[in-house]
Amino acid sequence: MTMVSFKTFTPDSKLRLEQRVLLADFLLTGQIKHYVVLETCDRLELFFGSGPITMPVIEHLASVTAGLKSPIIGEKAIQGQVKSTYLAAIEKRTINSDLHLLFQQALRCGKLVRHQTGLDRGSIGHGQITVNLLEQRQFYNVVIIGINEISKSILNYLSNKPLSGTILANRNATLANQLAQVYNVKASPLSDLDRILIDADCVISCTSAPHYLIRPRHFVLRDASVKKTQPLVLIDLSAPPDVDPACMHRNHIEYFDLAAIESISKLNQTERQNKANKAHTLLRSHLESWLAKQQSSRLTWQQHCSNNLEHAH
Repeated sequence: MTMVSFKTFTPDSKLRLEQRVLLADFLLTGQIKHYVVLETCDRLELFFGSGPITMPVIEHLASVTAGLKSPIIGEKAIQGQVKSTYLAAIEKRTINSDLHLLFQQALRCGKLVRHQTGLDRGSIGHGQITVNLLEQRQFYNVVIIGINEISKSILNYLSNKPLSGTILANRNATLANQLAQVYNVKASPLSDLDRILIDADCVISCTSAPHYLIRPRHFVLRDASVKKTQPLVLIDLSAPPDVDPACMHRNHIEYFDLAAIESISKLNQTERQNKANKAHTLLRSHLESWLAKQQSSRLTWQQHCSNNLEHAH
């Protein structure tokens, strides 16, 4: 009997590109017609198939959605990332009714768990930790690279601050311009990175690029300017990293990667772990009840079809 399944690819940043290739090859075989690919900073997963939804599958996705499997327990961005992934699959028409049901229930369950346990109250995600770092410093020119839930949360904070200039850089210049208008910041194509780095005090990069975006060659113009001795903070929220390690050896650069950001979050880890334990119990109880109803409905439908078949004979 076929059923809905999932496959988790390694979150190791060094192998991320290889895993993407493996995933692409897996899908190109044509053996899987219906699927949803979930990719975040910390995971690359494939949900596929049709038929019954089992506890291991729905519990895994619901736990991911609730932030229970995130490096930062209870972080908020993952709920939006799962929803965006689900909507993208609908748009691409790679999703069937069983996968619809799986993602809809996972999103409902994630929201329920957060609301009833307060799991995300007081939680500190990547975006919030970055905002906290910005609040501790006096930055005037901030560059944000990439467009996603994390960068939007940071833009929302910066849009209310009296900065000389916040620049949003992205490969898709049209999308960058549209979002820049919403948050009242400047937009720039990523191809102008060497120019916009000249005056930057802080660069926040959060993309899903499989290769380095910020390399030593991007600092040539900055080195030729009066800003060459000014401190520059690089906050790299990407996996794999966006910043070439060769940039770390430069003077006046302070670098924060995902590991550094996540270590900051551990300060309130104990309280969130207690909430997470309650969340696991609630999530399991809710899903057991839901699965029992699904099984009952499926059996009722099968009996109905069987009765109709007997009458037809």
